[in-house]
Amino acid sequence: MDIGDRLFEWFAGRGISREIVEAMEIHATTKGRYWLIVFPYRHCGELVNNKYRSLDKQFHQEKDSERTFFNIDAVGDATTVIIAEGEIDVLSLLEAGYEAVISLPDGAPATPDAKGDRRYEPLRTCEAELAQVKKFIIAKDADAPGGYLADELARRLGRDRCWLVDWPTDSKDANDVLVKHGPEKVRECIEGAKPYPVSGLYTFDHFEAEIDRLYRDGHEETHSTGWPAVDQIIKVPAQRGMLWIVTGIPNGGKSEWVDALAMNLAKAHGWRTAFCSFENPPDLHAVKLLEKYLEQPFWEGPTPRMGEGDLARGKVFIANHFPLIRADDDSPTLDWLFEKMRAVVVRYGVRIIVADPYNELEHQRPNGMTETEYVSDMLGRMRRFAYAHGCQMILVAHPAKLRRREDGSLPIPGLYDISGSANFANKADFGIIVHRDLKTGRTTISVRKCRFKHLGKIGDVELEYDVPTGCYRSYRKAGLS
Repeated sequence: MDIGDRLFEWFAGRGISREIVEAMEIHATTKGRYWLIVFPYRHCGELVNNKYRSLDKQFHQEKDSERTFFNIDAVGDATTVIIAEGEIDVLSLLEAGYEAVISLPDGAPATPDAKGDRRYEPLRTCEAELAQVKKFIIAKDADAPGGYLADELARRLGRDRCWLVDWPTDSKDANDVLVKHGPEKVRECIEGAKPYPVSGLYTFDHFEAEIDRLYRDGHEETHSTGWPAVDQIIKVPAQRGMLWIVTGIPNGGKSEWVDALAMNLAKAHGWRTAFCSFENPPDLHAVKLLEKYLEQPFWEGPTPRMGEGDLARGKVFIANHFPLIRADDDSPTLDWLFEKMRAVVVRYGVRIIVADPYNELEHQRPNGMTETEYVSDMLGRMRRFAYAHGCQMILVAHPAKLRRREDGSLPIPGLYDISGSANFANKADFGIIVHRDLKTGRTTISVRKCRFKHLGKIGDVELEYDVPTGCYRSYRKAGLS
């Protein structure tokens, strides 16, 4: 039997016809004594990669090839796209009569690794092809890695656009169903896909897996803020998106603290943060982040500054972990911000988005809508975005003008002092006030709103602010309730 016949016979055993194999230009080759199946990856009609599979499921790809989806050119102007876990599953779904079916070149991750981003580079490469898609049907394998893959795809693409396939209990994936039950059953499973629970009407059985996980694990997975003292009053959800409102007096340290929090999570967990920072020029913002990363001053002074080698290392780190959302004109609108937020989640997989300060956006309030109604609608949209994409959405907001005390100092504002509406306090999942004593450098972090008790509590802690490096260090506990 020649190599071509052997190839078609192997695929026939998987329920995949010769017509599908030939249409997808799949062929076989040999390397030494090994027989390999070759899956060509094309993008815009050009061959950009070949993926090789041995019969014992060993894989390799062309070195330095473009990272794209298998069968991406079939998407065209489709508004519904199926994302499978591997090439064989793509072929199985083609056999069942679907066309717009794609898969990532590296399959599913063994763990929900936040630091490994190369697997999802095709989302960036194929951003234009996926932009018009209204519905993604995620046809993952029925195992833990498949769940990790589905969760990350849904987070980046938006859970409101994603639907999830359940396979029969005796089948692991699309090809298993095809072989055991035939193409009709494959279609039945695809057509019965359920939406991710983000909107509309649901029953609690949609959330059964999440409920069981909370019961089994005893808690929701969280990350440290990087300061043991602060961890006593607030914990960062590892997967669940939240809306954070951070306020404080001008020059009171609120932006510095948010930068430091983002840096702690980047260093500990590889999290990326997108900054839409209207008051920070990019070069000066980079200086602040470099100091926090290296814990050394950028500028000459009494404390030795960072060396050129450390500077080079730091620049690589901040370039990889902190994409910037910048306005091309002087009037960035709320719709503009949402468009960029969606793009930065898909392209870079960011876990945190910071808008600093919120007040700098161009707010185009519709006629007949009060400011309170407008702010309520805006914060609702931001919270829904955070929930849908599993992002920490942090809004830094200035308080209204405060009346100075007799000694000339400003009082510490509350959440209801934020300029615009009481909804900043009402809509927040976390409401935080940052206040620095300019004489001592001690900074008080006050949690004044925590929607879920397992993620924190109302209370104050103090951090020590190091002026040369812009870093915060735990000082002592204070006033926990």
